[in-house]
Amino acid sequence: MSATTTSSSESSGSFWSVANIVICGFLTLFAGFWGVAFLVGGFSAAAKLRAPKEVVAEAPAAAAPAASVPAAAAPAAPAAATAAPAAAPVAAGPAQELALGMDAVNPLAFDKKTFTVKAGQAVKLTFVNKGSAPMPHNVVVGKAGSKGALLAASTVIMTDPNGMAKNYVPEDPNVIAATKLVQPGQSETISFTPASPGEYPYYCMFPGHAMMMNGIITAE
Repeated sequence: MSATTTSSSESSGSFWSVANIVICGFLTLFAGFWGVAFLVGGFSAAAKLRAPKEVVAEAPAAAAPAASVPAAAAPAAPAAATAAPAAAPVAAGPAQELALGMDAVNPLAFDKKTFTVKAGQAVKLTFVNKGSAPMPHNVVVGKAGSKGALLAASTVIMTDPNGMAKNYVPEDPNVIAATKLVQPGQSETISFTPASPGEYPYYCMFPGHAMMMNGIITAE
């Protein structure tokens, strides 16, 4: 019996001896692995510290936009041409009355070729058609200095198919006053104001009459 006990103790001791050797070997390998890893990590970190840093070149700053050049100032407008003569102040008092009729010798002419009035004062012109022939006439008064333009307008209205309906008064900006077509034995009065000194033309614009039936009102 004692021999059996001794044999069991020896077997148990042998097992633990082998187990201790295996455990020690494992621990040695584990410690060696981590030791090598630590050394490798240390060398790698040291190499990174010694390596020259890469310098990243900064992009050049964008050039500032060129200062805007002020636009050249527009040339000053030229001085106005010679100003038109100032209109005469409107005069107080009664209107200046003018009487116009037919020439006693020439039925295609007015009896007066000229009048003189005061600028700025109202004018009343009464036209009496004393002609014996059944021929109507009118009186068309134009702005100062419009003699040529008004004569041209008389040619235009003469060829207008609606001229009779318009009493042969042209639709022209130079016209400042006009009678209708006045039949023989009848009369008509028109009013206007010569605003400034000058020559104010007047015509009969019934077709073919203007070249002979005309005159000038001079405002002073």
